[in-house]
Amino acid sequence: MRALISESLILKLPIQDRPYDVRDTRLKGFIVRVQAHTGAKSFLVDYKRGRKYTLGRYPVLSLKEARQKARQVLGEVFTGGDPQKALRKAKTYTLETFLLKEYLPWAEAHLRTAKATTKRILHDYSEFMHVHLGAIDPWLIEKSRSKRLKGGLSAATVNRSVGALKTVLNRAQEWGFIDTNPVAKLKPIREDKNVTPRYLTKEEYWRLLQAMNDRDRRLREKRDSGNAWRTERGYGLKPSLANLTYVDHLKPLVILALHTGARKGELYDLMWRSVDLQRRMLTVVGYYAKNGKTRHIPLNREAYEALSAWKAQSDDLSGRVFPSGDGRRMNHTRRSWKRILEYAEISKFRWHDMRHTFASWLVMAGVELNTVRELLGHSDYTMTLRYAHLAPEFKAEAVEKICG
Repeated sequence: MRALISESLILKLPIQDRPYDVRDTRLKGFIVRVQAHTGAKSFLVDYKRGRKYTLGRYPVLSLKEARQKARQVLGEVFTGGDPQKALRKAKTYTLETFLLKEYLPWAEAHLRTAKATTKRILHDYSEFMHVHLGAIDPWLIEKSRSKRLKGGLSAATVNRSVGALKTVLNRAQEWGFIDTNPVAKLKPIREDKNVTPRYLTKEEYWRLLQAMNDRDRRLREKRDSGNAWRTERGYGLKPSLANLTYVDHLKPLVILALHTGARKGELYDLMWRSVDLQRRMLTVVGYYAKNGKTRHIPLNREAYEALSAWKAQSDDLSGRVFPSGDGRRMNHTRRSWKRILEYAEISKFRWHDMRHTFASWLVMAGVELNTVRELLGHSDYTMTLRYAHLAPEFKAEAVEKICG
């Protein structure tokens, strides 16, 4: 059957007992196929005698997009290309093999977030790791994210997860492993961008400081007790913690997070060369910043004193400010942070909420939103506006101006 393939024609095509093709009279080789019994429709291109290439399923793939793809395939064949090459790769590579063998090596050389993105996908889409790239479709991902939403995850978390997968599959498409990205047209779940951020009240802040001080005291007592036990038995002693301002990294990390608004990753990657105590300035280098832009954060009294004391007791001033025990990047504050919150009786508060606390305190102190935006490193006002409600006096002044 030959006809001009249009939207109206596709919708009117009848279901028959056997599958059949409708060939387009405008673009030679362009076909819409109707499956028997179900009536499912898909687009194909007949690019060589006896050789057809499946473009996609209708309506996931629109008629306009299908025509454009058909022209691309026919153009590729005309120049000597093989449109089945990507299809063969898609059938050979699973999501896991592509992620680990192709994407990760490239991402480690070009992206700061390479390992984090890979880890997120391996975790969030573990059930799809053995699915071939060509078999991943929007419905598969839609079912996955619906399941995760029902499991209690927030829309923002699920959107970030799908965004990470979309990034990886974009590369798969660019490198010829798949013809189209099945996640490209999947719309993000609606989320409330103006949800009230969680921040510490002053009372909670003092409880948090007290809990950290108590923790330091307990660790000092434990070290002294341990050394007394070693002395009795003639064992070597561990370094005393008595004369140190901080027993470990936790308290100075928390103080900096609360008084600079720096993200956890930015503090983990902070190098001593980016700390200028003389000018009282901390620099977040663009490579480690979320938006890729370098920003400078002035150190207030609390942040300055914390960094000065931490520097005085640090052995290596050439590397990271907060290295792990083996000198590598810090990655283990979750357990100690959770215990501190329990001691301080602070609930529903994440590490990232210290960044919200920094911004909220600034706004409540009368700092203008543009300054808050620059200190936080937001690219535009959208994120910063979440804190605007904390300065109601500005809105009150605005509406008062229309009074006669």
